[in-house]
Amino acid sequence: MANRLTRLITGGLGWGLPLFLVVLPLQTRWLAIPQSLNGGPWEYGTVSVYGSELLLIILALAWIWWYRQQLVKPVWPRSVLIVAGALLVWELLSIMWAGNQLAAASLARHTAEAMVLAVMLSSGAVSQLRLAIGLVISATPQAVVGWWQVTAQMVPAAKWLGLAAQWPAVAGTAVVEVGGERWLRAYGAFPHPNMLAIWLALGLVAVIWLATQAKTASQRWLVYGAAMIMVPTLVATFSRAGYIAAAVGMLVVLVRVWQQQRFNRVVGLTVGIMAVMATLSVALWWPILTTRVDATSRLEQQSIDQRLVQYDQASQLIQRYPIGGVGLSNMTAAVVTNLNATPPAWWYQPVHSLYALPVVELGIVGGLLWAIFLVTIAVTRYQSAWVGLGAVLLAAGLFDHFLWSLYPGVMMLY
Repeated sequence: MANRLTRLITGGLGWGLPLFLVVLPLQTRWLAIPQSLNGGPWEYGTVSVYGSELLLIILALAWIWWYRQQLVKPVWPRSVLIVAGALLVWELLSIMWAGNQLAAASLARHTAEAMVLAVMLSSGAVSQLRLAIGLVISATPQAVVGWWQVTAQMVPAAKWLGLAAQWPAVAGTAVVEVGGERWLRAYGAFPHPNMLAIWLALGLVAVIWLATQAKTASQRWLVYGAAMIMVPTLVATFSRAGYIAAAVGMLVVLVRVWQQQRFNRVVGLTVGIMAVMATLSVALWWPILTTRVDATSRLEQQSIDQRLVQYDQASQLIQRYPIGGVGLSNMTAAVVTNLNATPPAWWYQPVHSLYALPVVELGIVGGLLWAIFLVTIAVTRYQSAWVGLGAVLLAAGLFDHFLWSLYPGVMMLY
């Protein structure tokens, strides 16, 4: 009976963990404790329970049973476990001095869940092949949805899929302004186009890796089809961070494939398809892309100015709270309390940096732990087949905060 249950749980994990990657983009959630900032909704303080979290809890319980049944236990680098544990403990301690303790506790919970997910994914409970297929199966429909959104110039609301309505004429929607006309960017099921762009970048890295594994005609066509679908939508996110992260990640994975002497005809053809689709997409959206690259239009300049203001705010908060920071997920609240309480709620954003934001919220101590954690991961995992995914995330972290501040981003990161 026990052996039968173990086989059932092992099979469930083998399909359940890739399924988690498939459903992660869906933002279906229960707003358990909505919070406000300056009279408006405060996303970074709202306590939410996501549908994918429930699946993660079930998988974690199944994994514990699976782990206990293994005669040869999976082993993780001790240095990674120690540093990750120290970082999580410091995040939990920051709840004590955070201005809004609910916000800090909520993000600490998501971080702990993401670390549990990382342990499960790296334990051998599921093959790398299935994980890569799960990531591609997740990213491809998101690309289809995102492409439709751009061509239709709307994102209709869908409560049970976690989709909020987005219209280009409405202030606060992510758009590119060209000749006085506002162009909606591709969202997919994510709350912002940059998040879709990074998910597609991760998917494209997985596609290249799968190209090295494709043996049958159906497998090869899956790789080619995914490449053809994802690239145009990545371009249609009009995400500069997404472009850079995708380029870095694909370059890294191609170098690794070349070093391992696995650059075959399928990989070459896959990269060629990506290049052709990127060229056609750039030609199609050229006026919008030049606006994003030139960055001299009103909205682009406003975006740059806001980023500079955020870095100035981060610098001031670090000087005021150097040791322990303002508390996890509390930068925007700390700006209101300490620096500027005039603008509306939507104006407040964390500093767009995966490397500066931890220092603001966790202080020098937390920032140092975070830096050690990243270096430890790089040193111990640089030979991993998934090094390209890490390159995407580290590059994206130079330009955005969601990998640290929002649930789907935290799940991507760890």
